[in-house]
Amino acid sequence: RPAYYGGGEASASIQEEAQQARQSVALFDGSTLGKIEVIGPRAAEFVDFIYYNTMSTLKPGHCRYGFMLSENGVVFDDGVLVRLDEHRFIVSCSSSHVAAVHARLEEWRQDRFGRDAVYIHNATAQYATLTVSGPNARQLVEALDLGAALDDASLPHMAVAAGRFAGDEVRIARVS
Repeated sequence: RPAYYGGGEASASIQEEAQQARQSVALFDGSTLGKIEVIGPRAAEFVDFIYYNTMSTLKPGHCRYGFMLSENGVVFDDGVLVRLDEHRFIVSCSSSHVAAVHARLEEWRQDRFGRDAVYIHNATAQYATLTVSGPNARQLVEALDLGAALDDASLPHMAVAAGRFAGDEVRIARVS
């Protein structure tokens, strides 16, 4: 997104936006962040192989932040991984690395896991990602009436819920 939309001084506009996020609520369009599905009977084993930290212990409906390392132990990319069910994950990655992460996942799938064990699908263009942040974020999301309980017990930190907005399915993740 642009750092500045015009109409006043850039530094003042940026300061106002940051203040709004800290004192009330702000919306960020993160739709360009990568969303790559990993599906199949060996999907949990696959994401454990790809990530530095263990992902197979995630319960369905939960997410975990992780590092994807190169063969030399250098961070290749990072992001939040969501476990939708026993055999289905969504890998989130940085916008500038979507193609490289997808290619890397596909390469390791072919080399070590095979096509019947794991399926990789780049779903980045199929889902929007909107981040609602600030002390009034929950109040705003609750007003959308998504059909999902958003209280701390129903949607704890690093959990995912299903809902509906304007007739379409949505996923609500409480990441931070």
